[in-house]
Amino acid sequence: MNNILNFTSESELSLKAALCVLSYIKEALEKQNFCSIILGGGNTPRNCYKHLARLLMEHRIPPDGLYWFFGDERWVSPDDPESNENMARHLLLRPAEARPEHIFSWRATHESPATCAAKYHMLIHDFFIAGNRSPDICMLGMGSDGHTASLFPRSTILAENARTFHIKKDMKKYAIAVILPDGKTRRLSLTPHILNKAKHILFLIQGEHKSRAFLRLQSGDSQLPAAWIKGKDQLFFITNDVLGPA
Repeated sequence: MNNILNFTSESELSLKAALCVLSYIKEALEKQNFCSIILGGGNTPRNCYKHLARLLMEHRIPPDGLYWFFGDERWVSPDDPESNENMARHLLLRPAEARPEHIFSWRATHESPATCAAKYHMLIHDFFIAGNRSPDICMLGMGSDGHTASLFPRSTILAENARTFHIKKDMKKYAIAVILPDGKTRRLSLTPHILNKAKHILFLIQGEHKSRAFLRLQSGDSQLPAAWIKGKDQLFFITNDVLGPA
Protein backbone atom coordinates (compact mmCIF):
# COMPACT_ATOMS: atom_id res chain seq x y z
CA MET A 1 0.00 0.00 0.00
CA ASN A 2 1.36 3.42 -0.92
CA ASN A 3 -1.86 5.25 -0.14
CA ILE A 4 -1.48 5.39 3.66
CA LEU A 5 -1.51 8.70 5.51
CA ASN A 6 -0.56 8.29 9.15
CA PHE A 7 -0.98 10.87 11.90
CA THR A 8 0.24 11.34 15.44
CA SER A 9 -3.25 11.73 16.91
CA GLU A 10 -6.93 11.12 16.27
CA SER A 11 -7.57 14.87 16.24
CA GLU A 12 -5.04 15.40 13.46
CA LEU A 13 -6.47 12.47 11.50
CA SER A 14 -10.02 13.82 11.83
CA LEU A 15 -9.15 17.28 10.57
CA LYS A 16 -7.08 16.05 7.62
CA ALA A 17 -9.79 13.58 6.61
CA ALA A 18 -12.42 16.33 6.76
CA LEU A 19 -10.27 18.59 4.59
CA CYS A 20 -9.84 15.76 2.10
CA VAL A 21 -13.58 15.13 1.94
CA LEU A 22 -14.18 18.85 1.46
CA SER A 23 -11.79 18.88 -1.50
CA TYR A 24 -13.58 15.90 -3.08
CA ILE A 25 -16.95 17.58 -2.56
CA LYS A 26 -15.71 20.74 -4.28
CA GLU A 27 -14.29 18.67 -7.12
CA ALA A 28 -17.59 16.86 -7.67
CA LEU A 29 -19.67 20.06 -7.52
CA GLU A 30 -17.44 21.73 -10.09
CA LYS A 31 -17.79 18.79 -12.48
CA GLN A 32 -21.44 17.82 -12.09
CA ASN A 33 -23.19 20.22 -9.68
CA PHE A 34 -23.93 17.48 -7.14
CA CYS A 35 -22.02 15.17 -4.83
CA SER A 36 -23.09 11.89 -3.21
CA ILE A 37 -21.47 10.85 0.05
CA ILE A 38 -21.70 7.48 1.80
CA LEU A 39 -21.07 8.01 5.50
CA GLY A 40 -19.43 5.55 7.88
CA GLY A 41 -20.58 4.81 11.41
CA GLY A 42 -18.99 3.99 14.73
CA ASN A 43 -16.79 6.23 16.86
CA THR A 44 -13.82 7.02 14.62
CA PRO A 45 -15.56 9.50 12.24
CA ARG A 46 -17.24 11.56 14.97
CA ASN A 47 -14.69 14.37 15.14
CA CYS A 48 -14.22 14.23 11.38
CA TYR A 49 -17.93 14.94 10.95
CA LYS A 50 -17.71 17.89 13.34
CA HIS A 51 -14.85 19.37 11.33
CA LEU A 52 -16.60 18.67 8.03
CA ALA A 53 -19.80 20.41 9.14
CA ARG A 54 -17.79 23.50 10.10
CA LEU A 55 -15.83 23.46 6.84
CA LEU A 56 -18.95 23.10 4.70
CA MET A 57 -20.44 26.18 6.34
CA GLU A 58 -17.21 28.19 6.26
CA HIS A 59 -16.72 27.45 2.57
CA ARG A 60 -20.40 28.09 1.83
CA ILE A 61 -20.93 24.75 0.14
CA PRO A 62 -24.53 24.74 -1.12
CA PRO A 63 -26.49 21.96 0.60
CA ASP A 64 -28.78 21.60 -2.43
CA GLY A 65 -26.04 19.70 -4.26
CA LEU A 66 -25.18 17.22 -1.50
CA TYR A 67 -26.78 13.78 -1.16
CA TRP A 68 -26.13 11.69 1.95
CA PHE A 69 -26.24 7.91 2.35
CA PHE A 70 -25.25 5.56 5.17
CA GLY A 71 -22.87 2.67 4.65
CA ASP A 72 -24.43 0.64 7.43
CA GLU A 73 -26.80 0.86 10.37
CA ARG A 74 -27.39 -0.81 13.70
CA TRP A 75 -30.79 -2.41 14.26
CA VAL A 76 -32.11 0.53 16.28
CA SER A 77 -34.49 3.33 15.36
CA PRO A 78 -32.97 6.35 13.56
CA ASP A 79 -33.39 8.52 16.68
CA ASP A 80 -31.68 6.04 19.01
CA PRO A 81 -28.37 7.24 20.55
CA GLU A 82 -26.68 4.12 19.11
CA SER A 83 -27.85 4.85 15.55
CA ASN A 84 -25.21 5.77 12.98
CA GLU A 85 -27.76 8.01 11.31
CA ASN A 86 -28.56 9.79 14.56
CA MET A 87 -24.85 10.42 15.17
CA ALA A 88 -24.31 11.78 11.66
CA ARG A 89 -27.40 13.98 11.82
CA HIS A 90 -26.35 15.45 15.16
CA LEU A 91 -22.68 16.07 14.34
CA LEU A 92 -22.73 16.74 10.58
CA LEU A 93 -26.02 16.92 8.76
CA ARG A 94 -27.95 19.35 10.95
CA PRO A 95 -24.98 21.70 11.53
CA ALA A 96 -24.29 21.68 7.78
CA GLU A 97 -27.98 22.34 7.04
CA ALA A 98 -28.37 19.22 4.90
CA ARG A 99 -31.62 19.04 2.98
CA PRO A 100 -33.92 16.47 4.67
CA GLU A 101 -34.97 15.08 1.29
CA HIS A 102 -31.29 14.48 0.45
CA ILE A 103 -30.73 12.22 3.47
CA PHE A 104 -31.39 8.57 2.63
CA SER A 105 -32.28 6.67 5.79
CA TRP A 106 -32.27 2.89 6.24
CA ARG A 107 -35.41 3.37 8.40
CA ALA A 108 -34.16 0.61 10.66
CA THR A 109 -36.82 -1.09 12.85
CA HIS A 110 -39.69 0.39 10.76
CA GLU A 111 -40.04 -2.99 9.05
CA SER A 112 -38.19 -6.30 9.17
CA PRO A 113 -34.39 -6.23 8.63
CA ALA A 114 -34.68 -8.01 5.28
CA THR A 115 -37.41 -5.64 4.09
CA CYS A 116 -35.43 -2.54 5.16
CA ALA A 117 -32.43 -3.92 3.27
CA ALA A 118 -34.49 -4.69 0.17
CA LYS A 119 -35.90 -1.16 0.12
CA TYR A 120 -32.45 0.39 0.55
CA HIS A 121 -31.19 -1.83 -2.28
CA MET A 122 -33.87 -0.36 -4.56
CA LEU A 123 -33.13 3.17 -3.35
CA ILE A 124 -29.45 2.67 -4.19
CA HIS A 125 -30.34 1.12 -7.54
CA ASP A 126 -32.68 3.94 -8.51
CA PHE A 127 -30.31 6.74 -7.49
CA PHE A 128 -27.00 5.33 -8.70
CA ILE A 129 -27.51 2.54 -11.21
CA ALA A 130 -30.67 3.77 -12.98
CA GLY A 131 -29.30 7.31 -12.75
CA ASN A 132 -25.97 6.21 -14.29
CA ARG A 133 -24.06 7.62 -11.32
CA SER A 134 -21.34 6.38 -9.01
CA PRO A 135 -20.99 7.37 -5.36
CA ASP A 136 -18.55 10.27 -5.24
CA ILE A 137 -17.21 9.67 -1.74
CA CYS A 138 -17.35 6.67 0.58
CA MET A 139 -16.16 6.92 4.18
CA LEU A 140 -15.42 3.68 6.01
CA GLY A 141 -13.75 2.39 9.14
CA MET A 142 -12.32 -0.97 10.15
CA GLY A 143 -12.75 -3.04 13.30
CA SER A 144 -10.11 -5.09 15.07
CA ASP A 145 -11.61 -8.19 13.41
CA GLY A 146 -11.24 -6.64 9.94
CA HIS A 147 -14.89 -5.78 9.44
CA THR A 148 -15.94 -2.67 7.57
CA ALA A 149 -19.43 -1.16 7.38
CA SER A 150 -21.37 -4.08 8.92
CA LEU A 151 -19.60 -6.72 6.86
CA PHE A 152 -18.28 -8.90 9.67
CA PRO A 153 -16.24 -12.07 9.20
CA ARG A 154 -18.38 -15.20 9.56
CA SER A 155 -21.63 -13.23 9.35
CA THR A 156 -24.68 -14.36 7.42
CA ILE A 157 -27.20 -12.58 5.21
CA LEU A 158 -30.87 -12.72 6.16
CA ALA A 159 -33.14 -12.88 3.12
CA GLU A 160 -36.83 -11.85 2.96
CA ASN A 161 -37.87 -15.51 2.87
CA ALA A 162 -35.99 -16.04 6.17
CA ARG A 163 -33.26 -18.07 4.47
CA THR A 164 -29.68 -17.26 5.42
CA PHE A 165 -26.52 -17.17 3.31
CA HIS A 166 -22.87 -16.84 4.20
CA ILE A 167 -21.53 -13.36 3.67
CA LYS A 168 -18.98 -13.08 0.85
CA LYS A 169 -17.25 -10.44 -1.23
CA ASP A 170 -19.12 -11.03 -4.51
CA MET A 171 -22.65 -10.43 -3.18
CA LYS A 172 -24.90 -9.13 -5.95
CA LYS A 173 -27.22 -7.06 -3.76
CA TYR A 174 -26.36 -3.46 -2.95
CA ALA A 175 -27.84 -3.62 0.56
CA ILE A 176 -28.25 -6.56 2.91
CA ALA A 177 -29.55 -7.51 6.34
CA VAL A 178 -26.70 -9.01 8.36
CA ILE A 179 -26.76 -11.50 11.21
CA LEU A 180 -23.55 -11.13 13.20
CA PRO A 181 -21.54 -14.19 14.29
CA ASP A 182 -23.29 -14.24 17.69
CA GLY A 183 -26.42 -15.35 15.82
CA LYS A 184 -28.57 -12.67 17.44
CA THR A 185 -27.41 -9.17 16.48
CA ARG A 186 -28.92 -7.69 13.33
CA ARG A 187 -27.31 -4.97 11.22
CA LEU A 188 -27.94 -3.37 7.83
CA SER A 189 -25.09 -2.82 5.37
CA LEU A 190 -24.15 -1.82 1.88
CA THR A 191 -22.06 -4.41 0.05
CA PRO A 192 -18.80 -4.29 -1.94
CA HIS A 193 -20.97 -4.36 -5.08
CA ILE A 194 -21.82 -0.67 -4.56
CA LEU A 195 -19.02 0.46 -2.22
CA ASN A 196 -16.38 -0.44 -4.80
CA LYS A 197 -18.05 1.84 -7.33
CA ALA A 198 -17.21 4.94 -5.28
CA LYS A 199 -14.84 7.40 -6.95
CA HIS A 200 -13.04 8.11 -3.67
CA ILE A 201 -12.86 5.72 -0.71
CA LEU A 202 -11.50 6.87 2.63
CA PHE A 203 -10.76 4.49 5.48
CA LEU A 204 -10.44 6.12 8.91
CA ILE A 205 -8.63 3.76 11.29
CA GLN A 206 -7.27 4.43 14.76
CA GLY A 207 -6.11 2.37 17.72
CA GLU A 208 -3.35 -0.13 18.41
CA HIS A 209 -5.98 -2.88 18.81
CA LYS A 210 -6.46 -2.68 15.03
CA SER A 211 -2.79 -3.14 14.15
CA ARG A 212 -2.99 -6.89 13.56
CA ALA A 213 -5.99 -6.54 11.24
CA PHE A 214 -4.30 -3.67 9.40
CA LEU A 215 -1.19 -5.80 8.87
CA ARG A 216 -3.39 -8.52 7.37
CA LEU A 217 -5.14 -5.91 5.25
CA GLN A 218 -1.80 -4.68 3.92
CA SER A 219 -0.91 -8.24 2.96
CA GLY A 220 -4.15 -8.59 0.98
CA ASP A 221 -5.78 -11.15 3.28
CA SER A 222 -9.09 -11.86 1.51
CA GLN A 223 -10.59 -13.27 4.71
CA LEU A 224 -11.02 -9.71 5.96
CA PRO A 225 -14.13 -7.94 4.66
CA ALA A 226 -12.16 -4.66 4.70
CA ALA A 227 -9.92 -6.19 2.01
CA TRP A 228 -12.96 -6.62 -0.24
CA ILE A 229 -13.19 -2.86 -0.71
CA LYS A 230 -10.74 -1.80 -3.41
CA GLY A 231 -11.84 1.37 -5.09
CA LYS A 232 -10.04 3.21 -7.86
CA ASP A 233 -8.92 5.99 -5.52
CA GLN A 234 -8.44 4.74 -1.98
CA LEU A 235 -6.83 6.46 1.00
CA PHE A 236 -6.15 5.09 4.48
CA PHE A 237 -6.09 7.70 7.25
CA ILE A 238 -4.52 5.98 10.25
CA THR A 239 -2.97 6.94 13.56
CA ASN A 240 0.60 5.87 14.24
CA ASP A 241 -0.43 3.25 16.79
CA VAL A 242 -2.17 1.28 14.03
CA LEU A 243 1.34 0.56 12.75
CA GLY A 244 2.36 -0.62 16.22
CA PRO A 245 3.35 -4.19 17.13
CA ALA A 246 0.87 -6.75 15.88
